[in-house]
Amino acid sequence: MPSGAHPPAESLRPPVPVQVAFWIWIASAVLVLVRAVLVFGQKNEIISELRTQKPAGLSPSEYPQAAQTLIEVQVAVFVLAALFYVFFAYKVRGGRNWARLTITVLTVIGVIYSAYTGLNWNVILSLLISVVAVVLVYLRPSADYFAAYKRAK
Repeated sequence: MPSGAHPPAESLRPPVPVQVAFWIWIASAVLVLVRAVLVFGQKNEIISELRTQKPAGLSPSEYPQAAQTLIEVQVAVFVLAALFYVFFAYKVRGGRNWARLTITVLTVIGVIYSAYTGLNWNVILSLLISVVAVVLVYLRPSADYFAAYKRAK
């Protein structure tokens, strides 16, 4: 290759930090899907919580249907989140800076939302893992990779 020429974008290999972030996001997607499955076992707990809170506009006979609807919405959100993790993980590994920026913004939104809605050990762990993955794609080797991909395009 002549000096000053850039390698084709297809030949660029993601550095180790990008690869590690990729696998973190794939593992996160799997964990989100596991959470989606576990939600199905929480219907009785949700009904019990509704009986305790007695929400206005909802009669006790409607609690089972409300619980089922809540479960379906949660599962849909979890599946969508898992798909986003996988989609952006592949795009980041492929050198797409827009994906790196998007997953960074989504992680920041997730941290803010979780801080607002309440934290428990699994949310904190999930957030820490996501933040580590985002930090990895901004380290020097990763930044160089995204810059080289942009130049080669």
